[in-house]
Amino acid sequence: RAIGVSNFGVSYLKEIVAAGRVETNQLPYNLLFRPIEFQLKPLCETHDIGILCYSALAHGLLTGKFASADDVPAGRARTRHFSKDREHTRHGEPGCEAETFAAIDTLRTICEDIGQPMARVALAWLMAQSNVTAVIAGARNAQQAADNAAAADLELDDDVCSKLNGATRAVKQHLATNADPWQHDSRMER
Repeated sequence: RAIGVSNFGVSYLKEIVAAGRVETNQLPYNLLFRPIEFQLKPLCETHDIGILCYSALAHGLLTGKFASADDVPAGRARTRHFSKDREHTRHGEPGCEAETFAAIDTLRTICEDIGQPMARVALAWLMAQSNVTAVIAGARNAQQAADNAAAADLELDDDVCSKLNGATRAVKQHLATNADPWQHDSRMER
């Protein structure tokens, strides 16, 4: 048997590892949402805790389906990427829509240059990250599921990974260390 946790931030994780071995922490992580890289991912690495990634395609943003923030349906535009003025948001932040869609444009170009679909590249990037043990990716049909599975066979070289990291750096810096994608007051650290 093994113990896994979900959405445990730094303080909660430190508390539970003091009590015993934790195998995995299920966290939101993708090319457009990288706050765990500041403190939480290094802590997981220190304690050999695997990361199970959810929101791997950023609610469809990393599929290339949406060209601008206005294209994103209200139900998907709830994360801290989007303005607090959007319907259904609860974070109270200005968001980083300009940075997010500039990053998506750059990601689209990188993917075109290597001849791969954006979703496949986004999933392959996640699988290439240290301590990532599994990636959860949604699919609406069998073809999307097959396309997502193909990401396991795509190996991205260091140059491509560096370009992908660079393309999303401004979003990473804007969202900072708060690993809660939906709230300014992180539920992960209460």
